[in-house]
Amino acid sequence: MTVINAIKFDEHSGAIISDEERTLNMERKLCSIDKIKHIIPLRIQKEYGLVARMGTTGTCSVGSEIKYALLKELDDMYDKEIERFGKKPEQFKSLEDVAYLVFDKMVEIKQRHVDELLKTRYGFDRRDLIRGFYMSNDTRIDIKDKDIIKEAEEILTWKKRTTETDRIFINIGVVAGWDSKEGFQIYHLSLMENTCESVHSIFQSDGSGQDLSNVNFIDFIRNKTLTERRTKIDHLDGLINAIKATNHCHKMNIGIGGYLEIVYFNGQEKDNLKKMKQFDDNRSKLATEIVDAFTAGFLNKELTYELMGDLILNDEDFKTVYERMMKGTTNFKKLSRYLRGYKI
Repeated sequence: MTVINAIKFDEHSGAIISDEERTLNMERKLCSIDKIKHIIPLRIQKEYGLVARMGTTGTCSVGSEIKYALLKELDDMYDKEIERFGKKPEQFKSLEDVAYLVFDKMVEIKQRHVDELLKTRYGFDRRDLIRGFYMSNDTRIDIKDKDIIKEAEEILTWKKRTTETDRIFINIGVVAGWDSKEGFQIYHLSLMENTCESVHSIFQSDGSGQDLSNVNFIDFIRNKTLTERRTKIDHLDGLINAIKATNHCHKMNIGIGGYLEIVYFNGQEKDNLKKMKQFDDNRSKLATEIVDAFTAGFLNKELTYELMGDLILNDEDFKTVYERMMKGTTNFKKLSRYLRGYKI
């Protein structure tokens, strides 16, 4: 149960947002899951300004496997390039290259887990099934049983969906980031659809909260002109509405909860290490509360946009922004109770 929301503001900037809740066997909840993962080694970001984050929904461990495998592969590829040219290459990977590398890792992990499942059940893997036999203690065993072949093929193709196979195939990823060639881009990756593709809309939502988020995003962009949609969405306007969409999922979807992870990208920053900001602590909680208070009518639009600009864009002190929010509300007592979960 997850919601991953990504939005593009203009050719240089955008954001990706996620919740942090995980449900174990539909019985226990954990609100400490890192669903948005960094996938670019710091030295590569510093050198080339390439920034990216990957949001995943599905089996939590798959996202972590992808992250660590990709970080290692990019590091190794970078070292080989340096060794090849005798210096740092002028250009390294683009965001598109990174998105396809992520998808390659998703497929590799899927294949490995399918092999493990087949091995556990039948003693052979995908390659053995295709060639028609496997080896056991130097003895060749032909795969002839039609029922076993059918069951193995159903696992391999996800034709018969079970709890075991769902955990392998239901994984979806959203890669968002910026590179110096193409600017800010969003990519959608799915093992269910076997696709890795660029998102041509200004937003992408995935996970169990997708239906609610899409309604909010569509309502937001339908009031924008075609030129605005294609070239310029106000950063604060877009960010606030993306948080609003995620908040809506938080309130209405039982599987979405915890703090929000908010990542803001701005490729126009001169310092490569500042082209991306991630908020997943008290500042993220405050941003969520500011937007929630605005939506509920406790804050006016002008103050809301000022507070969000200072908190997210200008790195204003947390306590200062919080105090300004509470002083600027139309009803301090009611807002206090509302943010603690009381009905008003």
